[in-house]
Amino acid sequence: MWSAGNTSDLGAMVTAASAAGIAAATGINADLVATAVGTAPTIRRPGRMTGVTPPPATPSPAPAAGQRPPIGKLASISIDCTDPAVLAAFYSDLLGLRRVFTTDDESIIALSDGAVALTLMRVPDHTPPTWPKADRPQQMHLDVSVTDLEHAAAAAALGATQATHQPHPALWRVLLDPAGHPFCLTTVTGD
Repeated sequence: MWSAGNTSDLGAMVTAASAAGIAAATGINADLVATAVGTAPTIRRPGRMTGVTPPPATPSPAPAAGQRPPIGKLASISIDCTDPAVLAAFYSDLLGLRRVFTTDDESIIALSDGAVALTLMRVPDHTPPTWPKADRPQQMHLDVSVTDLEHAAAAAALGATQATHQPHPALWRVLLDPAGHPFCLTTVTGD
């Protein structure tokens, strides 16, 4: 049975199985799982899950000759912090995401727009990275696509702070979220 203490495999379970399969594998009510992964009508329960309407499914391109097909799709990016509710409010406002899952004690909060989720997880002894110093490396960061790097001021109004070190300020603006995690605003896209 899945519990808040066993979160490392949640993303893999979401990507590797249907809502019914997830429910069977975890012991979570099938209707709640279907709601969380966007395959059921919206159910609103304060402090619990809300439905997310995913974008229309597009078939994955066939793998190139000699390549294996993907095992799954990215379901969530998880960020450790001491207070998931604070970061949930920040990233919800910054990225326009909605809460799609919250544990009863709010130690895990997942946000989504119907595509990839951003999951915030309580780690009581979490210490923020010291980027760009290597004392406590960043380990990962988010790049947020914007049309203008001057949106950094709007991110600051939400609680972000601008990092002192800006390696490529004409392309990326490095900011720190309220818990100290670096993230970038960028006009560089994969398009």
